This record gives sequence, C-alpha cells and structure tokens, in this order.
Amino acid sequence: MPPPRLRRPRPAAKESTAASSIRLLATLGSPVAVGAALLFYFGWRRTDAQADELGFDASVMGLTSTDYVLKSVNVLYVPALLVLLLAVLARWAHERLVLSAALGTPVRPRVLRWARALQWSWVGWFLLAVVLLLLPSTQTLAVPVALTGAVGAALYGGALEQRITGSGSSGGHTAVRGLLWGVLLFAVFWDAERIALLMGELYARDIITGCSDLVVAVSLYSGRDLALDLPGVERTMVGEGEDARYRFRYDGLLLLQQAGSRYVLINRDWDEERGRVTVLQDTEDLRFEFLDRACPE
Repeated sequence: MPPPRLRRPRPAAKESTAASSIRLLATLGSPVAVGAALLFYFGWRRTDAQADELGFDASVMGLTSTDYVLKSVNVLYVPALLVLLLAVLARWAHERLVLSAALGTPVRPRVLRWARALQWSWVGWFLLAVVLLLLPSTQTLAVPVALTGAVGAALYGGALEQRITGSGSSGGHTAVRGLLWGVLLFAVFWDAERIALLMGELYARDIITGCSDLVVAVSLYSGRDLALDLPGVERTMVGEGEDARYRFRYDGLLLLQQAGSRYVLINRDWDEERGRVTVLQDTEDLRFEFLDRACPE
C-alpha cells in the first residue's frame, strides 16, 4: 500500500492575510495622503494669497513643499484637533443610534425618516448658499461650504438608511456613492482653498498695518553698500576703512520669510505704493540681528 501523499497547504490563508494587509494600508494610506495634500495645498494657497495682497510673486521666497506644509500646521493644528474630537463623538453617537434602531425600538422609524430627510437636504443647503451669497462677508465661502454640507448629508443619510434596512435608496447605490465621494473630496479642497485665501489676505493686512506675528524686525549689517533705497529704511555708517568687517547698518527692515540661505525682507513703512520686497543671500559679509518686536511702540 503506497504511503499517503502529503498535501501542500493551501495558500488561501496567506493570500487572505496579504489582501487584508493591502486593504489596511489602503484604508490608512488614503486619509494620510489626502491630509498631506490638503496641508500642502492650504499652505501654498495661503502664501500665494498673502504675497499677492502684498504685491509680489510668492515664487521669490523659494519655499519647498515642507515649508508649505509647516505653514499649514501652525494655522490648522487647533481646528484639526477639534474636528477629530467631533468625529470621535459623532462616531460614538452614530453607533448608539444605529444600535437603537436595529433593536426595533420606537426610534427606528424616526431614524429612517431622518436618514431620508438628510438625502434630500440639498434643497436647504442650496437656499443657504443663496443667502450667504447675498452677504458680502460670506460670499467667499458660500458655495463650497453649502456643497460640502449637501454632499456630506446625502452620503451619511444614504449610509444610515442602508445600515438599518440593508437596502438603502438611490443615495446608497455604489456608483452614485462613488461619485458623491469624489464631489465631497473636491468640495473639501475647495473649502481649504477659500479659507487659505481669506487667511492669506488677513495676514497680509496685519503686515501692512505694521504689527504682525508673522514678521520680525531686523537690523542688517553689511560690509558693502547694498543700495537699499527703501521707504522707512535708514542706513548708518558703523565702520570705516577696508579693515572694517561691517561698514553699514540698515534699520527699518522686517523679515518676512527665511528659506535656507535666502532671506526675504520688506520695509517697515509698507503700503501699496511704497512697499518693496528685498531678497538677500546669506553671505560672510552680512549679519542679521533680530529684534524682539516688529510692532512699533
């Protein structure tokens, strides 16, 4: 009698593990990628809007992708933390709501009506957008905010109905939901662009008024005459002779941005007609002294 053959183990479990790992990476990677893209886009748009309001091209700053992301973090850190906390709270409330409806309690009909109402709430969001467009202070955010609310409500309403009944309406259809998710992603980036635009313009106005946390007062020492003929900038002789390392000092400058060895300076007495942007490379014959306050006393 021939010995029994040893069967090779089926690779199904390994394939299942690999598939699960891929799904996990996709689940974690997609939000991280979208978040990183949002941070970069927000920082770039805010910087561009600020530079445009000040009257120069943001490309002269020579910022990197990391610089743009960091410019977003210092603005969005607290709002993002609040959004995450609200998301955790909403998730907890959602699970309790679904559990109550699934147990057949009297809450179930009300939850279903609420889910269907959310899918048709785009009418209310449309009316809200019209009202916001009539107000000058909210025109910039009117359409993207209303679009985000309408699509988000439709997606949640469809998912809630499908979770409870197992069937869902047209809002829970796979193809429709895929399109709605695409629209929602577009709307979120639009929201970020509008908010970044407002923040950039606001920061620029603070700089123009002469008092902003974004700029630092600078005294610039140089071994040669830099010919900085700028409004509000004073040149003082501090050394004579060829042996003097620093011969000139320039006061009345503000540091707007430092990227690598590049320093972007503006004059303190800034306005639309007299504002100037100066870009200097850090060399051995230059010395920068940063003061405590950029705001005049």
